[in-house]
Amino acid sequence: MKTSWTADEIMATDFPEPRFAVPGIVAEGLNLLVGAPKLGKSWLTLTLGIAVASGGSALGKIPVDQGTCCTSPWRTAPDASRGGWG
Repeated sequence: MKTSWTADEIMATDFPEPRFAVPGIVAEGLNLLVGAPKLGKSWLTLTLGIAVASGGSALGKIPVDQGTCCTSPWRTAPDASRGGWG
């Protein structure tokens, strides 16, 4: 497996199109959702995760295939998680 690339090699390579767990929003693999506190990031990831785990639709209108998912709320301060989901 190739472990390093030059800029020219990257530009000359035909990569496959990304696959999406939630089309247009969440690609398969690692995704980071960052922003200011209390904007609903945790609720969004929970909602999208449930949609993927159960299949059906995300956000009420985006069709998704059933699959596996893992979310990990990452808080910057140890006491930040005391508020949990509420």
